Amino acid sequence: MSEAYYVTHELKILPEFFKAVRDYTKNFEIRKCDREYHVGDVLLLREWDGNKYTGEKVKREIEKAFEKMRAGLPVVISTSLLADLTPMDITDKNGIEKMQ
Repeated sequence: MSEAYYVTHELKILPEFFKAVRDYTKNFEIRKCDREYHVGDVLLLREWDGNKYTGEKVKREIEKAFEKMRAGLPVVISTSLLADLTPMDITDKNGIEKMQ
């Protein structure tokens, strides 16, 4: 049996979208396909105000990537809360933690 390897994709996210992800009223991302996204990979979404990181971040697991992934085209990614986060990974039930 082979081991599964998952990738963490660190991405910028604007405050209005970050708040919706944080509050779990938005459970998807539409992104330019500039990398390979796979089910089980983690999105590390870092709030970006347009000039700098705010220090807030949230982690979500990829449940499904819709559409055939072709470089440069949009891809829709369905996300969920991570099931197996350790206390070092999160500071609250939404997977939000302050950057040090």
